[in-house]
Amino acid sequence: EGRDLLLSSYFGSVDERRRRDLESLICVALCWNVCWSLIQAHGGVAGVDYLAYAERLLDRVPTSD
Repeated sequence: EGRDLLLSSYFGSVDERRRRDLESLICVALCWNVCWSLIQAHGGVAGVDYLAYAERLLDRVPTSD
C-alpha cells in the first residue's frame, strides 16, 4: 500500500513495471546494507551488534519460490 502511494506520488500512476523496478531497488538496498553491516561487524563501533542487524535485514530480502 505504501509502495503504491510512493509510486503514484512520484510518477503520477502505478504500473507493474514500476512495481517490479521498485521491488528490485529495495532488494538491492537491503543487500547493500547487509554487506555494510557485515563489514562493520569486523571493525565498526564497539557495542553495536552489526551481525544481528544484518540478520534482520536478510529476513526482509525477498526470495524466489
